[in-house]
Amino acid sequence: MAHLKTLQSVIEKALEDDQFEAVDIDPIQPIIWADGKVTDTGIRTIHDTIHVVMGAVEPSLSWLQSPQ
Repeated sequence: MAHLKTLQSVIEKALEDDQFEAVDIDPIQPIIWADGKVTDTGIRTIHDTIHVVMGAVEPSLSWLQSPQ
């Protein structure tokens, strides 16, 4: 349960600029894989945290955008 609070905090910090960058994934991966597998609860925590922070607006995924 504590790792879900940590995951939530890391995601909230990553979304401070309203986007996910590739570097934001680095601290998230070890948290969601802490038990050797990604759980439904971990994925739900990610989804719910993004929804709480961003509302109906999806965060920009900068690593998926083509260079200008």
